[in-house]
Amino acid sequence: MHIEQSKRDFVGNDDDVISTQLGNNFHRLDIAISEELQSAIRTLIHNKYVLDKVIRSNRTIHLCGELDGDDGYGPLQAPDFFLRVFPFVPKFCGISDSFPTLVPTNQTMGCSWRWRAEHLSEDMRRRYFELFTNPPPNSLRTHTGYLWIRQLGLLLPSEGKNRVDFLREQNVDWYPAWVTECTYPAPSRLTLYSVKVFGQSECWAVLDRRWVQRVPHAKWSKPILRAYGVSIVELWPHNFPSVRDVVAGFDRPDTHPEFMSQPMVDLDRIAADYAANNAVVTCSLIDLHGVLRLRSASLIWYWLGALTLSLLVVAYLLQPWNWSVVWTILAGAVMGAFLLPFLLFDRPVFRTTRTMTKQYWGHD
Repeated sequence: MHIEQSKRDFVGNDDDVISTQLGNNFHRLDIAISEELQSAIRTLIHNKYVLDKVIRSNRTIHLCGELDGDDGYGPLQAPDFFLRVFPFVPKFCGISDSFPTLVPTNQTMGCSWRWRAEHLSEDMRRRYFELFTNPPPNSLRTHTGYLWIRQLGLLLPSEGKNRVDFLREQNVDWYPAWVTECTYPAPSRLTLYSVKVFGQSECWAVLDRRWVQRVPHAKWSKPILRAYGVSIVELWPHNFPSVRDVVAGFDRPDTHPEFMSQPMVDLDRIAADYAANNAVVTCSLIDLHGVLRLRSASLIWYWLGALTLSLLVVAYLLQPWNWSVVWTILAGAVMGAFLLPFLLFDRPVFRTTRTMTKQYWGHD
């Protein structure tokens, strides 16, 4: 195990490049990011490398939690890991033609699920070292495919992922790969909020003050996004829809044509729904939520039953004894109580919000 020793490869000097013949054929990838962001990216890469190595060496797949790739190999591969950890990943990644270049090992996320250096003999190590650092001209495009998130200075291999940690452990700082440039939203478009949901803390990302995504693994992504320049706010804005309404909105999430299909909520839709549902409407008694809706035939039987019962009570009470007048009045009141709902059933005399009506709750 050389986990601690290999950490120097993530923060080491870029001048400590092993001498190979690659300089004659490829140029180094031009990664122009701040030192703070570069440091945060290298820390992310190192932590993912340590996680992969510990999981693989000790077969403790349960430590991955939701970052398990569900393929029995360990943590998610780089593109899926990025999609799971970062909010608002663009759907259409490639913004230019792919090209060969030298990529920095300490900013490339590996995933050594098939083999590691300790599985190889000395002869195989030398052969792989030569193959990966001086590949045949026609093999690079076939055996490597890296996504370059330019704004973050991060490389995500889909093909050629096993070689990343191998070359890192061989102290190779730059090596050739076939790269496709991708984009990521500008930091000015994003804001991270800390919110309380049913007593639990969650991190939400808001894009363009309109679109909301949960960030379930914020400890992985927040340092990078902070260094990238994304604002991090502790309080949910009072002029946004309430946290409760947004949580309910995740039950029927929205989609955005620009981004991957991670669940998101459109705050404009939530606000429009809230305004519509809380508008004052005029309705009848039978339209109120919670009031039993009777069919027309049932209403006739209801009225006839109420009338018959009232007449029987009145007839009985009109016998010649004291207080007969009082009982007659009470009987009339009872009959009126039975008849009043019938008279008001279909008359729009009540004013209330739409949320109090059967229409809002989906009842006929």
